[in-house]
Amino acid sequence: MGRLSGTETALALVVAFIEKDTWTQADLARRLDVGVAALRKRLHELIEAGVPLEREEDSPHVYWSVPKNWIPSGVRLDPSDVAELLRLLARLPSSALRNRIATRVLQGTAHARPRTTEPPPAVLVPALDPHEERWLSTVEDTTRASEVLSLNYLSTSGGGMQLRQVSPHRVLVGPPARFLATCHRDGELKWFRVDRVLRADSAGKTDYRARSTDELDDAVRFSVNGFRSGGALTRVAFHVRDPEARWVQGNLPQPLASDPVRGGIRVHGETAAVIQVARFVVGLGGAAVPETPELSAVVRDLAEAALASLESTAQKTSREDRALVDATTSGEAE
Repeated sequence: MGRLSGTETALALVVAFIEKDTWTQADLARRLDVGVAALRKRLHELIEAGVPLEREEDSPHVYWSVPKNWIPSGVRLDPSDVAELLRLLARLPSSALRNRIATRVLQGTAHARPRTTEPPPAVLVPALDPHEERWLSTVEDTTRASEVLSLNYLSTSGGGMQLRQVSPHRVLVGPPARFLATCHRDGELKWFRVDRVLRADSAGKTDYRARSTDELDDAVRFSVNGFRSGGALTRVAFHVRDPEARWVQGNLPQPLASDPVRGGIRVHGETAAVIQVARFVVGLGGAAVPETPELSAVVRDLAEAALASLESTAQKTSREDRALVDATTSGEAE
């Protein structure tokens, strides 16, 4: 009895309640090897210090407990939960933040010794671009808080860096990471890529432009690879022959779906990004045949533009080759 100092007893009590939520007074006294009177004194000291201890009598026992999942400045996880948490962390894109959190989890877990935080070779994950990682947290925080986001944004369509204010609504982690936001310039819903953000700051809630959940869900659902034109939904459909159909079926961009047909599959859906679907179809070459008129027209335009570019390049190359031959022949004649 009385082998522990007062401080040591208090620390041992905290450890005991981290391991288990509820103890009988007798079991707790045996665990700490102290007398019941000394134990009660330390328990009341913990209560005065702010530990949420509760006492309950059920003759002949006295029970002491803390709220479920209580732990000072942390969260208690079972060993199986820690293993699953590490598994989920390993599936995230590799980044400094992910590796730091994984290291903290490993070092704070008694049953696991510190080791490399990189996922095993069998689990391959893309690395998050450092530039993307720098601004992703700001985008996420302002989206959750419904705050306006002030950006320096590198626009591919607007010719270089632009100052933008947007109201972010949804974040698609990717990669590449994108966020859906209302652009304050024209009031349109648009996708923005995080790796094109040069600076990002919260501009507060005052001018935030909210959207309905249905509108946002539709914008996400009918986008293709993070692209939408902002126009009306268009029905698209195309056929893909075997054997290419088997690859296409497993790599369809959302929100397209497929049905088996004789000799291949029929792909169909609605989208506000017909040009993205058309690019997908053109990439399949002769294995895909567009069915709907809107898709057919865009596919034809893309294919003709590609052929025109190819012919122009071929003609230029031919002229350069002829000039080289002429120069060589002239030099030999001299």
